[in-house]
Amino acid sequence: MSRSKHAGVLAAFREQFVKPGIFTIEDSRAYGETFELRNVTDYEMLGQADAAQAGEAVQSARQFVDRCERYLRKRGYL
Repeated sequence: MSRSKHAGVLAAFREQFVKPGIFTIEDSRAYGETFELRNVTDYEMLGQADAAQAGEAVQSARQFVDRCERYLRKRGYL
């Protein structure tokens, strides 16, 4: 998925889920920051994530997935 498609997904997530208060701006920020870290380390060759950055990204991702699962269960989708 290209950078513009990811930006579109993030914009849609913010419009459909953050703006109405279903998810928090922190959820949106965690997604955006993790995506940017991935771009920097995978594509821009500006360096690698250190252990602390990687750990924070993994923790944010786990928390985000947990919140998504709770939302989907509450709505009867899981």
